[in-house]
This record gives sequence, structure tokens and C-alpha cells, in this order.
Amino acid sequence: MLSKSMEKIKIKEKPKMPTVQKVLYIIWFIIMVYLFIILGTKDYHVPINKLNDKDSFNKEYNLNIDNIFVYKNGKEALNILNSNGILFMAYPENIWSDEYATILNRICKKYGITEIGYYNFKAARSVSNRDYLNIVNRLKSYNFVTDNGVSNIYSPTVVFAKNGNIIYYDNETSIIKGNITPEEYWTNSKILNKEAEFEYYLNIYLG
Repeated sequence: MLSKSMEKIKIKEKPKMPTVQKVLYIIWFIIMVYLFIILGTKDYHVPINKLNDKDSFNKEYNLNIDNIFVYKNGKEALNILNSNGILFMAYPENIWSDEYATILNRICKKYGITEIGYYNFKAARSVSNRDYLNIVNRLKSYNFVTDNGVSNIYSPTVVFAKNGNIIYYDNETSIIKGNITPEEYWTNSKILNKEAEFEYYLNIYLG
């Protein structure tokens, strides 16, 4: 009796998805794939309002110096690390970057350097941009590594590369603990020490 009664029960079929809804899902999927590709390869930093690099850098960092910073995208930054050049990696929202940039710029100009590559990596790091990850991998022997094993670049960081070799890597103020401000940290003696450090490695860089 039970089996006969069960036979009489009609199993309701799951309603088919309307064609329009299928098309909308497909379009949404294509859009998501497209955005993923774009975010993974986009170069995020460009000079502000198409100013020249010098003025754009001063505006970003609220400086008024005769600077030699030249904007670089991820591929260009990696090329410096694999060849020759000085690369400054930072972003203006980081309060430690402007004073560091000022000291670096002053000493490099003193030694006749005409260009410091500048790579603003903040947006690229937030989306794990491919070029950014290649730079992280290139500098994996030098970067800070968190307790869970994550390697990243922090602001500010400077690298001197010569013939594809890293001869100087410095991120002294990229992770500062405590409530000290840049003005309190950069005493006259610390500035002199940092200038001497830059000069030492610039002599090596210039051969």
C-alpha cells in the first residue's frame, strides 16, 4: 500500500532558469574575470594631473625641493633591480616617507646622481599585482616577513642595484614601533648617520 501511494506522489521538477537570467549570469561572470585581469596587471601610479615628475612628487609629498625622482611602474622598477639604478619605494600617505626622501635626494644630488626611480606600490600591494609580487620575490632575502610567513615591501624602502646585484637595501623607518613621530626620530645625529650611510653605498654604486 505504501509503495502504491508513493507512486501517486508527483515529484515536482525544479523550474528551469529563464534564458534572460542565464545570460545575465554569463555577462556578470565575464565582467568579474575582466576586472580580475585588469587589477592584476594595472600600473597604479602616475604623476598627479600630468605634472612633470619633479612637481608631481613635490605635490604628493608636500615638499618644495629640487628633486630628481622619476616615476616608475612595476615593470620599470623591477628592471632597475635587475640592472642598475636607485629605487625609492614608498607612498605619500606614509608619514615616514617625506623626510627619508628629502635626505636621499640631497645626498644623491651631492654625488651627481641625476635620477632616483620612484615606485608607489600601495595600490599594487593591496590587490597583489603581478609586477609587485615579482618585485617582492626579487627582494625576498631582504624584506620583512610576518609571523605567518608573508613577505611584503613597506614604506619607505630604498634599493641600490648595480649590474643586477643588490648592493644596498634600507627600510630603517618602514616599521617603527611606539608613538614616536618622524620629527622626533630624525634627530640631527640620525640624519648625519643616514647621510653617511648613503654616501658609503653611493661610492660603491659609482665604483
